[in-house]
Amino acid sequence: DLKLRQHLLMELLTIHRQVGTTFIYVTHDQTEAIGLSDHIAVMNEGRVEQCGAPREIYESPRTSFVAAFICDTNFITGEVVSCEAHASGTLCRLKTEALGEVTARILEPLPAGAAVRLSVRPEAWSVTSVPSSNAIRCRIEDVLYLGATSSITMSAGTQRLIVHRSNRQEDDAAFIKRGGEAWASFHPEDAVVLPLG
Repeated sequence: DLKLRQHLLMELLTIHRQVGTTFIYVTHDQTEAIGLSDHIAVMNEGRVEQCGAPREIYESPRTSFVAAFICDTNFITGEVVSCEAHASGTLCRLKTEALGEVTARILEPLPAGAAVRLSVRPEAWSVTSVPSSNAIRCRIEDVLYLGATSSITMSAGTQRLIVHRSNRQEDDAAFIKRGGEAWASFHPEDAVVLPLG
């Protein structure tokens, strides 16, 4: 029962804070792991892929496995054009078949020509009726209303995207309907470039 599970998770957090001892919580539910943990170790075939705080693991995965394992993400393959250091971190220009040339964060710079995979979480996308930077024109395949959010399945050629959009946004969302078209875009800081492999 979902409500009972949520209640028990809050009870576990309360007990953990009161007792002040280390808990090891083994789960296959990534949302539970993120919600309960101070520190997460993501394992793949018996070896640790990445350790860190939940926010670090979720927002700055170091491998495609970690990005895919910790909740949903959209992968877009591409090739590095150039990497450049900025005050907010290193940004990488990519050439992709699906989106053309885009810019995104990269944790460790790679040389021009390196094959990469761009990871963009579903909630990082904006869906608009007009284009902006890092945008792709998509066909809306399906819209699933989930109360506070909607899950939108979009496609551009062979590229498929899952986008989560708040239903509380104040803009006119009448253009978001099955069979329609819209632009999906993201901010460079909200995506991460990962080495391919």
